[in-house]
Amino acid sequence: MDAYVNSGKSVGKGRAFWGVGRLPSLVADDLSERFFSQHRRTSQALRSGDPAASLEQIARMMNAWRRLNLEAERRGASTISPAAIEANLSEGTVIRIVCDRDEACAVEVEHDGREVRIYMASEIARLIEQMPTVLEIKRIWPGAKIKPTKFETPDYFWDQGDEIP
Repeated sequence: MDAYVNSGKSVGKGRAFWGVGRLPSLVADDLSERFFSQHRRTSQALRSGDPAASLEQIARMMNAWRRLNLEAERRGASTISPAAIEANLSEGTVIRIVCDRDEACAVEVEHDGREVRIYMASEIARLIEQMPTVLEIKRIWPGAKIKPTKFETPDYFWDQGDEIP
């Protein structure tokens, strides 16, 4: 089981470094095909329930990851360098906005007690599309600052009742 856990940790580090599912595309096609072939063999061994076969294939899969990593480095492939924009929501949650899925997976979240949510730019775009009033305000007045409105009806207003029968 330790081999399986360690392989998962290796994959997680690779995703943060190269991006999710991106590493096989950074190497030659024949190496990428061999990698996916090994991936299939590892999956089959794990599904078989045979511990010895699983451990052997996990070790081979870890070697495949290392080989892809070395080849991508040798080719000078670019790594993921996430640049997150951070803001605080009114209730204290921290949001971090990144460009894409690769950067979202690469952003480190500190465990300092803050509630942190990571959003991709495409997700923010979909949220904004659901706010037609904001879209129209920004179209009419570029650079307008959107603030929350706080309109409260005074209690004394309701004490007098509604003049409409």
